[in-house]
Amino acid sequence: MHPMVRSLYQGSMHSGAISTRMGLKGIPNIAETVAIAQLIMLAEASGVRLHLSNLSCEDSVNLVREAKKKGTRITADVAIANLCYTDEAVLGFNNNFHTIPPLRSERDRKALIEGVIDGTIDAITSAHEPRSVSAKNAPFAESATGISTIEHVFHYAMKLDSAGELALEVFIKAMNERSSAVLGLQANQIMPGQKANFSILNFDERTLDESDIHSSGKNTPLLGEQVTGTIEHTFVSGALVYSASS
Repeated sequence: MHPMVRSLYQGSMHSGAISTRMGLKGIPNIAETVAIAQLIMLAEASGVRLHLSNLSCEDSVNLVREAKKKGTRITADVAIANLCYTDEAVLGFNNNFHTIPPLRSERDRKALIEGVIDGTIDAITSAHEPRSVSAKNAPFAESATGISTIEHVFHYAMKLDSAGELALEVFIKAMNERSSAVLGLQANQIMPGQKANFSILNFDERTLDESDIHSSGKNTPLLGEQVTGTIEHTFVSGALVYSASS
């Protein structure tokens, strides 16, 4: 669950110049950082292992980084949307960008990416939240939160890699090896004698249409845009479980 102080989490987007310009109540960074600081202090006092989900701002990354330096048993993850978008995406009141935690500033986005690169943030998650048309078809602040992302994670990975912000190799490790380590699991590997889990992707660009989305939620800002990394086949334990052509 995303750490938050609920009394400070009453808005619908990041608190800043853009929320003021749009007339939307903002969610300040401290709604997250106060909760994270408290959880870290409790973890240090008790010795328990702490995992923080969906970090969204620079101060949160710094708190986790300092805690790790002190030897605190702490791991953290970040949602793919917070690595790729900022609060500027909300301009135009596109409800697909109504998320919790909110999309924050460019400075926060870059700090999150740096946190993934240096290992402060252990894992990247899809934070997939499919929503119905009716749930999203409301004034921005009243619409359901979340983005349908799970089918387009690799597209976002390619976008970050091509921008020179996050190498594809680092992204894949954060999604596979490092996320498995958080859960205490063995990461998927393709090795002789083992039944492999893998996907085959098509790197041709295509315009994303609702009919291409298998999720029950079509709430993605990528509709009508060019996307790459379409999954053609998926194998689990060596068996074909999905094929785009079937």
